Amino acid sequence: MPRFLCGHIIVHADMTIWRTCIVNMTLVLGAAIACAAATYGADAAKTVPRIISLSPHITELLFAAGAGDRIVGVDDSSDYPPAVARITRVGEPAALDVEGLLKLRPTLIVLWDSGTPASRKAELERLKLRLYVTDQHHLDDIGATLIEFGRLAGTLPVAAAAARSYRTDLAQLRSHYAARPRLRVFYQVWDRRCTRCRASMWSARFYRCAAATMFLPISPRWRRQSTRKQCSRATPT
Repeated sequence: MPRFLCGHIIVHADMTIWRTCIVNMTLVLGAAIACAAATYGADAAKTVPRIISLSPHITELLFAAGAGDRIVGVDDSSDYPPAVARITRVGEPAALDVEGLLKLRPTLIVLWDSGTPASRKAELERLKLRLYVTDQHHLDDIGATLIEFGRLAGTLPVAAAAARSYRTDLAQLRSHYAARPRLRVFYQVWDRRCTRCRASMWSARFYRCAAATMFLPISPRWRRQSTRKQCSRATPT
C-alpha cells in the first residue's frame, strides 16, 4: 500500500465547512490513489511474458524453470522436451525468420551468446526488442541459469527447486566418480574428417566429471579435425 506524507494543514475554528471539505477531499484522493495502485499491481501480476528461445539448451532450461507455457517461439533445432513440438518455429539464429518472430509479439528473446552471430544480435537490438543474452561455460553455471530464467519468466519457485535438484545430482555425480581411475576417451563430434572438440566444450566437461579425459591433443578452436593416424596411435581405455 502506498504511503503518503503531507505537511501540516492549519484550519481556524471558524472554518468548519472548509475543514470538512479538506478532510473529505483528502480521503477521496487517498482512496483513488490506493485503488489505482491496487489495479496496477493486479494487472502487473497478470502480465505473462511472451518468450522466444533461440537455442535448444535454452529451451530445455526454460521448461525446467517452469516457463514452458510462456514460450511462444523457438529455433528450428529445439526438440526437447516433447511439448516443444507444439511451439511455433522461427528459424535458426543465422537464418532467422524475423517477420515471423515479430508476429509472435515477444516481450523477451533469450539468445545463446556463443551461438548467435553478432550481426543477428545487432539486428534484433535495432528492432527495439528486449534481449537476454546468456552463455554457460561450466556445469555449475546451469543452476544459476535456471534461477535467472525463473526470475525473468515469473516462475522463480519452480526454477529454484529445479536448481536445487540439479546441484544435488551434480554433487552426487562428482562424489561418485571422484576416486575412480580416469579413463582416456575419444569423442567424435562429426562423422566426416573425424571432427573432435576442445577441452572447454560441454562434452569434455561431462567426461571430466565422470573421471574421463580426452586422449588426443586439444585444439584452441571449438573443434578440430583429426587424422586416422592420430586416432590409431592414441591409446584409449
